[in-house]
Amino acid sequence: MPDYCMCKGDGCTQRDQCFRFRAKPNKHRQSYFMDVPGSGDECHHFMPVDGWPERMLTELDLTELAEPKLPCRAGELEPGRSI
Repeated sequence: MPDYCMCKGDGCTQRDQCFRFRAKPNKHRQSYFMDVPGSGDECHHFMPVDGWPERMLTELDLTELAEPKLPCRAGELEPGRSI
């Protein structure tokens, strides 16, 4: 893995398309921005993932795109649980 400062992507709308978020970190040492440097189009450190080999990228976490769980009302079972 090349020595790039990586980003945790908290609150960034374009993190799934950014190499600094998607790159596989070095398991022995890896630098990260202390704070997310920008958000989407406003980030001067954005590096598009286009052109990078898939072997250098982490898989996208698609669970974030799933429908959010709704809180249960008192006395109801959580979805997927049975008596």
